Amino acid sequence: MGEIKSTLELAMERAGKIEVSSEEKERIRKERYISKAKGIANRYINGELNIKGLTKELGGLEEFPKDIIEKILFTEFVDAVSLSQNNDRLFEAILMLKQDKCSRTVDEMKKICLNFGKEKKDQYENLKNKKKTTLDRAKISGDAVDPEVKSDDSWIQTIRSMTAKYEAGLFRLKEILLEQPESS
Repeated sequence: MGEIKSTLELAMERAGKIEVSSEEKERIRKERYISKAKGIANRYINGELNIKGLTKELGGLEEFPKDIIEKILFTEFVDAVSLSQNNDRLFEAILMLKQDKCSRTVDEMKKICLNFGKEKKDQYENLKNKKKTTLDRAKISGDAVDPEVKSDDSWIQTIRSMTAKYEAGLFRLKEILLEQPESS
């Protein structure tokens, strides 16, 4: 009685007979190191790697073109910079990859993020105090009175406007970083 072959076995037999072009091999190789670089970037961004771990990972990639891996990591880290988070780890990795050659631009990015946080806090406190004054005038006061600001329409509009302004500046600086020649 003949043996019944699985779909996998049949596919493997057929695959063995298929010849892959040099262009296809190159595409597969590029996809492999792009995937490897993005995996390392995600692990760093998610906090699974620290800067020493990132350096160690880069040192262990002999079979991959280091310059391309570093460019992919750099792009991933620059793209991940955001007004809504602490970016210190990203800035550290960006500077490490470029050997501090982009420190002025990174410093400007830090300032934008810091100024956004400060202005956001100031605007929040300002609106909260206005609401508290309005409540005081209406004879509503006491330790338990804490005006709700985050759902207020004027807060939502203020934060949208502020975010758009600061994101435009941050985007401009990201473009500058990503357009820098490889030698810098």
